[in-house]
Amino acid sequence: MTDRKHPNRRLMIASAAGLAVTLISIVVAWQQFGFLVTGRQDRTGSTIPEVTFYQFIFSHRTMNVSASCLVSGLLAFFICFHFAKQTVRTREQKNALCSKIVVTIIGALIMSAILATFYAMQAWGRH
Repeated sequence: MTDRKHPNRRLMIASAAGLAVTLISIVVAWQQFGFLVTGRQDRTGSTIPEVTFYQFIFSHRTMNVSASCLVSGLLAFFICFHFAKQTVRTREQKNALCSKIVVTIIGALIMSAILATFYAMQAWGRH
């Protein structure tokens, strides 16, 4: 596979990786936030209700979590765009490229999960 045959291959690979990291990390962060916060009591003593996905994304209290998920997806995009610049001609080169992209996605998801946990605990403290 040469770049002449597939001129947008880099963009497609990087976009798919960045979008996957963004979407998966937002869903993971929403689940972590729900696990850490739902059912707990705030400072006034009332129970915190379950947060819907829409509320999680657009609430001012969780805006930092959504922003960190977007940043991790953007960083994954740029890293994968850099990795995909090589011309892949052999199976070994294809496997090496795939492993670099998979490691990048896993690393970005782990970092976004850690950041989401910290932001969820911080948002819970502000209730």
